[in-house]
Amino acid sequence: MTGTLNKALDFHKLGKLKEAKKIYNELLEKDPSNFKLINLLGVISLQLKNYNKAIILISKAININPNHHALYNNLGVAYKELEKYEDAIKNFKKAVELNPDYAEAFNNLGIIFKDLKKYNEAYAYYKQCVKINPNSSEGYYNLGLLFY
Repeated sequence: MTGTLNKALDFHKLGKLKEAKKIYNELLEKDPSNFKLINLLGVISLQLKNYNKAIILISKAININPNHHALYNNLGVAYKELEKYEDAIKNFKKAVELNPDYAEAFNNLGIIFKDLKKYNEAYAYYKQCVKINPNSSEGYYNLGLLFY
């Protein structure tokens, strides 16, 4: 499975989503409770802007493994894209509750609060992002946008 999964991950990284999705689904047939594969299918749905399908898939992955912080972050992204900000915030906060050093989720919280024009909150989340990850170019970029 590892070699096949690596091939799928390579396809995914190269943007060959159809090929990656096919392999993920084949692997999932052999291991239907593999939350990582279900999440990866959800990520492909995010990339294809099929946010409702992403929510279904990532929620299924969460039901299998409710303690994996990245799943909540991915779910938050799907809700954000649908402008369901309360649901997005809830999931990003769950991600940082599970992993207080998860800079990406703090950055995503900053994005939401900036979109809601709550700039002080956005600033605090961006600052937390770059405090955790001083190499977060996205965090610094978003901080800069607040002052532009």
